[in-house]
Amino acid sequence: NNGVINLGTLAVDGTVALTTNGTGSATIDNGTAAINIAASSVGGNLRLISGNASGITDSGTVTVGGNLIARTDANNGVINLGTLAVDGTVALATNGIGNATVVNDTALKLRHGSAVGGNLSATSITGDIIDSTYLNITGTSSFTTNANNAKITLDNSNNAFTGSISLNTIGPLAHAVVDNGTTALDIAASNIGGDLSLISGNALGITDSGTVMVGGNLLVMTDANNGAIDLGTLAIDGTVAVVTNGKGNATMINDIDFDFANSTIGGDLTATATSGDLLFQGSVNTIGDVDLKATDGSILNNNVSTVAGNIKGETITLIALNTIGTIKKGINIDAKILNASTTSKNPKSDINILNRGNLTLAKVKTVDGDINIKSDGSVKSEDVVAG
Repeated sequence: NNGVINLGTLAVDGTVALTTNGTGSATIDNGTAAINIAASSVGGNLRLISGNASGITDSGTVTVGGNLIARTDANNGVINLGTLAVDGTVALATNGIGNATVVNDTALKLRHGSAVGGNLSATSITGDIIDSTYLNITGTSSFTTNANNAKITLDNSNNAFTGSISLNTIGPLAHAVVDNGTTALDIAASNIGGDLSLISGNALGITDSGTVMVGGNLLVMTDANNGAIDLGTLAIDGTVAVVTNGKGNATMINDIDFDFANSTIGGDLTATATSGDLLFQGSVNTIGDVDLKATDGSILNNNVSTVAGNIKGETITLIALNTIGTIKKGINIDAKILNASTTSKNPKSDINILNRGNLTLAKVKTVDGDINIKSDGSVKSEDVVAG
């Protein structure tokens, strides 16, 4: 008969095991005593409440056919549920600075009501992790999917991850998305098998506090308040698309090739390829200045269209070890002032640039290479030295 369990005034010091018939739900409020839920099977919804500092833990598989709500309401109580089998949504709320850890056997669907005052660690063993409504996490957040190509999708625009957030997925289709609403987004050390998309509407924008490894492509965007982007420890295998709101600046460093997809930066752009080439599969448009470096490689146009614009900015500075553009595919720019240099002593460390409009060559230099610059407007040379 789908019987329910409703025990709102318990004070149990030992374990609690629950079994309901059919779709029967269960509610346990253990007052100021900790809850240790043993192996249980609840066909409907399960609600657990504790006011103890030790909070809510499990000592066996907790199977829930409906939704789970776990809440600590005093003493900075923690939640540590490592053997869940919840088919519905999971809502977590901790008192004060209480931490929360959850591991679900299948997809983990975090829902509204998830407000963790401390740190959150969330793992899905065989499925995706999603936010069915917004999440509010004051401490750090860690999200992990263990199954091949399982995704992390935290795309509610009202999310608020105040601390740093770490993401880990496995497989080329294991994409991850985080929209942090109007809260600044700090991406900690992460390893994403697929693509990664990061969004913030805060003026402080998006930063990293650890190496961010992405097997696929990266999209990073600020969508309000002139938000900036500052990502200095990237390890992106695919392309990088950058969008900043208003006059937001962008600074990015990648460990190998830096391959631009279509990007729009309202402020200044600084990008560095540390050990490879800096490439353009798309166009990069900025309102401010552009500073691009390939410290151990070349700056090359790999766009399928030979006439596609690569870079637009007020003052463009290009620095490469080897070459900047090629004779067949020069770097297409739209700038007022150009600084460009190749630093290698190897022959043919050339500079090949095509410009739209009038251009001032402020400082253009090769150690051992030719300089080939064409423009459909006038060209003024100030300091140009071909090695």
